[in-house]
Amino acid sequence: MKKDNYLFKSERLGFRNWKNGDLDEFIKLNSDDKVMEHFPKSLSKNETGKLFERVLEELKKIKKNTLSGLDQNSKEANAGKLKKLFIGGKTFKNRATIFGDISHLNKDDDYKIDGIIGYEVLSKQTTLLSFARKEIVFIE
Repeated sequence: MKKDNYLFKSERLGFRNWKNGDLDEFIKLNSDDKVMEHFPKSLSKNETGKLFERVLEELKKIKKNTLSGLDQNSKEANAGKLKKLFIGGKTFKNRATIFGDISHLNKDDDYKIDGIIGYEVLSKQTTLLSFARKEIVFIE
């Protein structure tokens, strides 16, 4: 997977801005009943075109930020807003987010990290971190 031009990536997935040339492939995916098995329905060419335009508009809202930690090292990251985030059975709406390449955190073969949940999610309600059960419990 080519590293440059990705907003973020993992070992299995790279996320980049969409290009107009992606529309044909997106139409194929959205009209394939097997691919769309866990979605409400497959989409027509017209519906997919409208969704594609909405996604392009949302991607334009992603901004670059520079973050620095306690060690004073700086790293560039992408900032945006998630309209909806689903974790377990809980839905979080309109959450600020920072995302970037965290592949360097996956050097250990025993643990694979796909993302990090931070303050913006954990601070909005009472949260129990159960290390014994290896789970996060959001308390209503």
